[in-house]
Amino acid sequence: MLRSFFVLIPLLSLSLSLRAQDDRQRASAYQEAQSALLQARKQQRRDVLRETLKAQEQDVPVPVRQLSPLEKAQLREQLRQQRQDSPK
Repeated sequence: MLRSFFVLIPLLSLSLSLRAQDDRQRASAYQEAQSALLQARKQQRRDVLRETLKAQEQDVPVPVRQLSPLEKAQLREQLRQQRQDSPK
């Protein structure tokens, strides 16, 4: 009984320490992945800003924004109102 006790305790502590070490490695890998993703996003944003600045320096016209269906309907209604209100 005493022998089994001396064998089980070290095995239990070993298994717990291996699990803790595995968790630390996973957390480290997760942190590295998050850091890499953050760096990639920062670089992408820098690239977009750089391209925008180049376009502004070259006086390239800004592409026209497309109206949403709701905005189109509102604009049509405003135009109808203006036509009805204008004297003939």
